[in-house]
Amino acid sequence: MKRIGLIIVLTFLAALFVAPAMAADKIPVTGALPYYNIETMYRSFPLDLGAAAVDSGNDVDDGSAPNLTTLDNIPAILWDDSGETAGVQWTFRLPSDFVSGLTVYALVSSNDASGTGTKLDWSVWVNEDDTGFDAAAYGQDAVECTSATLDASNEVLTLTADATAEAAYGAGDWVTLEFFNGSTNDDDLELKGLDVRYNAGYKITKPW
Repeated sequence: MKRIGLIIVLTFLAALFVAPAMAADKIPVTGALPYYNIETMYRSFPLDLGAAAVDSGNDVDDGSAPNLTTLDNIPAILWDDSGETAGVQWTFRLPSDFVSGLTVYALVSSNDASGTGTKLDWSVWVNEDDTGFDAAAYGQDAVECTSATLDASNEVLTLTADATAEAAYGAGDWVTLEFFNGSTNDDDLELKGLDVRYNAGYKITKPW
């Protein structure tokens, strides 16, 4: 019995001294800050092509300019050439978890292989509760296609709002995105999909 008791005591003492040593690499030294993983949480939502409004005040349809049609087996908003520049708009409310970073991904194609000169231009309008109407849009830089097979495959363009627009809106504000043909060639511009992504905050986790 004494031998068993001694083994128990020794095992207990070993646990006291060995366990902290094993965990020493996970415990910061005195005065040091612990290390954490900081992950950005993103959310996204699509914009329905059929819900767009042409800036002349009409719904986009098969008789508007640009018009809603079917191209390459899927719906598309079609600007026939660079002379057709009227914008199409969507309005939505920024979600309550919006923090920053409004980015739009646009699925586009054209009737010509080269993307040179084929550009999707856009602007941002911001309206808020009990605040005067937004008098002017925040113009953004047009994004040019780079694909060399734009007539046979789609290209995804990334459109990121600039700092001026970013400073103008926040969670709960109403944002209108307007897209229009900014091309400098004579090819058509085919807009087949839009997805809006934003930063919804950060998640902090321990690396162990």
